[in-house]
Amino acid sequence: MPIPEHSLKLAIVIPWWQVAVILVGFPLLYLGNNFTPWSKGLFVKRDHGYFTPLWCSILLLHWASVALVVIFLNQAGGGLKDIGLQLSTGKVEVMFGIFLVVATALVLLRQSRPADDPLRLPADMPPLLPVSLGERAFWIFASASAGICEELVYRGFGICALRGNGVSIWLAVILVSLAFVLIHGLWGLRRFWHYFIVGVLYSGLFLWVQSLTPGIWIHSLWDMLCMLAG
Repeated sequence: MPIPEHSLKLAIVIPWWQVAVILVGFPLLYLGNNFTPWSKGLFVKRDHGYFTPLWCSILLLHWASVALVVIFLNQAGGGLKDIGLQLSTGKVEVMFGIFLVVATALVLLRQSRPADDPLRLPADMPPLLPVSLGERAFWIFASASAGICEELVYRGFGICALRGNGVSIWLAVILVSLAFVLIHGLWGLRRFWHYFIVGVLYSGLFLWVQSLTPGIWIHSLWDMLCMLAG
């Protein structure tokens, strides 16, 4: 019988080296990704032709970290339900349907606005947002990936794995929030407190409801809304 989400122990014993691979190794890979040709092309040269290569590299790291998390959980005799992700096929279909409808509406809304009429952005904001129909369609997948992967890895797995190794809740929240800052690269470091506080808020939501689902929804939809600023 499936374990109800409200009865989660929020702790699973994972070897420390595996926890370090996810919470230290991957954030360092994201940070190192800022020094690749595609990152320099977009951030330094501000050449939007590097938009897709950069985001593909980020999504590769996202899903690779999820794959490792699944492997580590299986080795520990657990699964995604043990870190707060328990969805039936019906719920997945409903979520996907609603998400697709909202995403389509946002794309059409942005397409209906003049190309030179973005929302106000910071003057030093790098060209990270989509500017064409194709890029906006890709952004839907990128936003969903960010919501799923980042919440699963840096909230569900991170907090539960640290708790399983005897780390206090508050220290666990601080550590996963620091990792969350690092996965946003140099831009995350430049806006450290913004990403750190957001990470703490998402962690608080996870601890409160003991489920990753609300965080995935909010995270994905918020990232999708950024499309309107591109």
